[in-house]
Amino acid sequence: MGNRLQLLGTGGSTGIPVVGCKCAVCKSDDPANKRLRSGAIFRIGNKNILVDAGPDIRQQSLKYDIDHVDAILLTHYHEDHIGGLDDLRGFFYNQGKKPIPVYLSENTYEMVAIRFGYLLERFTFIKLNDHMGKFDLFGERFSYCAYEQGSVPVLGFRVGKAAYLTDIKYYQEQIFLFLEGVESLVVSALNFEGSHMHFSIDESVAFGKKAGAKNTYLIHMNHQVEAKKVTRSLTEGVSLAMDGMEIDV
Repeated sequence: MGNRLQLLGTGGSTGIPVVGCKCAVCKSDDPANKRLRSGAIFRIGNKNILVDAGPDIRQQSLKYDIDHVDAILLTHYHEDHIGGLDDLRGFFYNQGKKPIPVYLSENTYEMVAIRFGYLLERFTFIKLNDHMGKFDLFGERFSYCAYEQGSVPVLGFRVGKAAYLTDIKYYQEQIFLFLEGVESLVVSALNFEGSHMHFSIDESVAFGKKAGAKNTYLIHMNHQVEAKKVTRSLTEGVSLAMDGMEIDV
């Protein structure tokens, strides 16, 4: 099997169902309405490159048979994207106590150092501080681009013709140079209303169209998104991503 991107979770910061919520989506029996918090893994040959480590990473690792992690890409420092870093200790020990490379921005590093100072020796940190850049990892050329979620800086990642952009709201037009030629775009879409921190579904669809993506996959959705109903409203080439989905890279 060739290189691929697997989505480990496609829900928003609370996941779906939301704890304590009795809404129709949270009470739904439809598996399409069950979403762990957003995260992904690039499977490059026999190498596993994790994108974010939210609070569900232990469950995701067990569910999707992740038995080793060779590198980690962190998009930003919000809890739903780094809160599970402690659960990666098992990989460190099982891999001969060799520090795991982590690619991240300076802002994210500073928060990781505060929150998880006791874990720092288990990782090797590579800081990505340019607005756009590239790096080689296990024989593949990765690229990244910075944008913002409110005032929080976020990194999007790309390898081959697949790109992963979570928690996007504000960006510079240069992002479309980063996305030039992309075929599979994974992008966050909170709900139909959006917010000051997240694209709405319509904004994400328009963004994918402007980027020229052949396929746009929506992630990071909250419990206002009922899968079957929203799917019927989407245009060709746009779909709600599902937990466990795999995309060719």
